[in-house]
Amino acid sequence: MILQAGLWLGRGSFRPTTESLGTVFKARIQVSDDVAADGLLAEATLAVDGGGEHSVMAWIVADEFGTYAVTVRGMGVDAQGTAKLESEPHLGLLWSESGDTHITFTLFEARESHGLRGFAKTAKVTWTWELALQPAQRAQTLRGRSRKGLANVVSLASRRRK
Repeated sequence: MILQAGLWLGRGSFRPTTESLGTVFKARIQVSDDVAADGLLAEATLAVDGGGEHSVMAWIVADEFGTYAVTVRGMGVDAQGTAKLESEPHLGLLWSESGDTHITFTLFEARESHGLRGFAKTAKVTWTWELALQPAQRAQTLRGRSRKGLANVVSLASRRRK
């Protein structure tokens, strides 16, 4: 599952795994074909509650082994690695050249959106995040309706009670 070229909008949260409350952010991601690399370029602007705007870029290029080479830069991260995006589960693992940062993520379909969830381990902190994304046209169509599907990527709370 690869996001199609175009503008994607979303919202999510991130937090250190040692804390119970996360920090909310809104995402605006422009996905475009990177003709020179024969892949995709995702340019994200994250509007973090109480933290201003931050930019992150990701390059996704198919390799000869049926997986994808992924490079991510921004917000103090410079990592590269590999991802399996053609079939479920859609997973990725990235690491910094120095080896002090590791990132893992999964991309999945959720009700009325796509979800991205993952972990990042730096020298001192382990972070977790989640993000729900929709193509900009779909998000604008839903403006007048409830956007409950974007409130949280997925909730396991109801399943735990059974």
